[in-house]
Amino acid sequence: MFTTLSEPARVIVVEDSPPMRQLLVAYLEREADVSVIGVAQSGEEFRALLDGERPDAVVLDLGLPDSRGLDLLLHVQATSPDTAVIVFSGDSVSRRGGAMTMLGADAFIEKPDVALLHRTIVDVVAQRRGGPR
Repeated sequence: MFTTLSEPARVIVVEDSPPMRQLLVAYLEREADVSVIGVAQSGEEFRALLDGERPDAVVLDLGLPDSRGLDLLLHVQATSPDTAVIVFSGDSVSRRGGAMTMLGADAFIEKPDVALLHRTIVDVVAQRRGGPR
């Protein structure tokens, strides 16, 4: 049984690769339980978006040209502590996933598994909202 949400999860996607960004947004926007409220291709764009929005979750690529993923994770924790951070990276879980979750990421998903990313967004947001519905 899959977790469902009473209201769609509000998500910001942070990804610098145009093809991956397009794939992510297209996939997530077709799902009724996710609403992409912002897209950023750099850390600077993301910080500006986060200042104006309060998403339920952030899908965060670690390899941005102007920012380290860890710095952005810490920025979310400091400025929007109710926002879940799901790292979506080409790095393997065994290489960086454990470290990122120990540092506060809610989950680490290896690219390009967008279906697992979607299920993880829904599960994490449901938990933060008070449990599965």
